[in-house]
Amino acid sequence: MNHIQQNSLLNDVLVNLHRSLLQYMGECSPWVPVDESEKMEQVKELIRFQHSAVIQIEELLEFRRTPVDFGLYPVEYTDLQFLSLSYLLKESLLDAKADEKIILQAIEDSFDDVDAKSRLNQALEIQQEVIANLELLISKPKTSPQQTTS
Repeated sequence: MNHIQQNSLLNDVLVNLHRSLLQYMGECSPWVPVDESEKMEQVKELIRFQHSAVIQIEELLEFRRTPVDFGLYPVEYTDLQFLSLSYLLKESLLDAKADEKIILQAIEDSFDDVDAKSRLNQALEIQQEVIANLELLISKPKTSPQQTTS
């Protein structure tokens, strides 16, 4: 694979991560019950963490003087405004797992591009941690008002 094709592949991964449902959750207004406000703070941390993978890929593309296309959110995400945090977490997990497969395929397709493979492996580690944390958040029971008061 030549560098033009490799850079296009890297940009495709960047778009998938940058326009993931998790990233969209940071820009939309999910309905968050009071007893899940702590979960939303953890989601915001995950959003920042996942975005670090985007930055790593972006830096490599810029170093290679390749124009970076950040893409657009899928149109169907606009239907997800004001839905519950718990629903969006489950949907984000499915989306994150799909993005993990895309990263794995990109690693496989990278062949001899050591720099690309390195950034993609870092992105994969980040994505796998995001998935693990989403699974934890989904399985975490809601805190009742009695549990939150000291």
